[in-house]
Amino acid sequence: MYCMKSFFSQKKSRGFMLLQLMIGIVVIGILSGVVALNLGTFLGHQAIDNGVGDVTALLDEARSRTLAHESGSQYGVHLETTKAVLFSGTTYSSTAVDNRVVLIDRSAEITSISLTGGGSDVIFDSLTGDTEEDGTFVVREAASTSGAKTVTITHAGQASSR
Repeated sequence: MYCMKSFFSQKKSRGFMLLQLMIGIVVIGILSGVVALNLGTFLGHQAIDNGVGDVTALLDEARSRTLAHESGSQYGVHLETTKAVLFSGTTYSSTAVDNRVVLIDRSAEITSISLTGGGSDVIFDSLTGDTEEDGTFVVREAASTSGAKTVTITHAGQASSR
């Protein structure tokens, strides 16, 4: 009789352990899903922040170089969906050897470029640092429209984001 009781208690114990193992696996799966979702959101916001920072830094550099009369030239920034390009002179040329290209993280993009005059170039005045191409553009997640920041360029040539 004792042997029979011992056999059944071991069998019950094994079943309980299997149930615990299955619950543990389900809990780990749910937690992994939540972490993966939050990580994706974090990386998307990080890509937007980096894109905004890179482009505003490039705009600041172009304005500073213009005011310093570096190489006796004006400087500007050309905006595209996947990159921003620092160029010298009053007209952007994609083949100029002194262009400096800053690529936007591939999970972000520049959209909704709305500059005075309708173009995608911001050129700074050599005496004042002002620009006639003031306006806004948006840096957003390429895969979705949920995350975005608007960059504003004032007539005085200052760039800021919100």
